[in-house]
Amino acid sequence: MAADPARPAALAVGCATKGEADRLALGMPRDVVREAGGELEVVPVAELVAAVRERAGEGVKVVACVAAVSPGGLAVVAGLCKKLKAAAPGVTVVVGRWGMTTDSAETEAFLLAAGATKVTWKLRETLAEIAPQGAPPAAGKAGVETPAVPGSVSVPK
Repeated sequence: MAADPARPAALAVGCATKGEADRLALGMPRDVVREAGGELEVVPVAELVAAVRERAGEGVKVVACVAAVSPGGLAVVAGLCKKLKAAAPGVTVVVGRWGMTTDSAETEAFLLAAGATKVTWKLRETLAEIAPQGAPPAAGKAGVETPAVPGSVSVPK
């Protein structure tokens, strides 16, 4: 299938795994990704695998972004990682494990073994993975724009 010129060159398809906190957290980077020239499409967890497989066939670079605000939800996230890798082996799977304060090494090892490509602990790190060429610049002091560095995120702390 030919690439759709209306779609951006990079697309992140994300889902909230556990509920409202995950959904709200995943919604925050949508505008930042758009300003960087990409798109963050949020779908229900039950539709993630099919949406990623479909978008991957449309000729765009697809990143699956699984939101999993700590604590809990690891079994669901691991299951999604396995399903995503089976359905679309070349797709990058980023797990946003925001709010995690303990056992991060064990959690990361578990999720990587399940098929995650990258586990991020802060929204800034997630944006660096899902926004094409990093995120757009943040306003500097006195409103002066500072250039974004490809592969990095320049959003206020």
